[in-house]
Amino acid sequence: MLCLSKLILAASFLIVDSEGFSPSIYTDKTGHPTIGYGYNVSVYSYESKRITKPQAYGLLTDILKENHKALLSYGWYKNLDAMRRMVILDLSYNLGLSGLLKFKQFIKAIENKNYALAVERLQKSPYFNQVRKRASRNMEILKLGGCEKHCKKKYTIEKVIKEGGA
Repeated sequence: MLCLSKLILAASFLIVDSEGFSPSIYTDKTGHPTIGYGYNVSVYSYESKRITKPQAYGLLTDILKENHKALLSYGWYKNLDAMRRMVILDLSYNLGLSGLLKFKQFIKAIENKNYALAVERLQKSPYFNQVRKRASRNMEILKLGGCEKHCKKKYTIEKVIKEGGA
């Protein structure tokens, strides 16, 4: 089993790759005020109008740790391999944990290890239309347990960790 710090590191790479960085508050595609690596300031408190990369990365990893801890109470998440957990953490960051948990049919498919159906459910959701490229990458990882086609980089846990220096 992958240790928590490496899982958080790997998930953060997916998110940083998708979100990009903004040192100041901007309005995202869904109309939310956002800063750093897609940090939604209407959901999470952040007082300043500017942020550094280290500060933004700290906020990102704090949320991932909280979400991971909460998700461990669900058997469907606990039973996933590390690559698929990374995707679920990315979804929990992008949609918010409560938003992710509203995807009942998606979760049921994950629970049944029917990853093709889980991908279908994601593709039919508003999430897919909002972040098509990111969603395509996540769906590929969910379906195959890895990423070859839709990734800028070929994501494997080992490669992500090596690039991160962990």
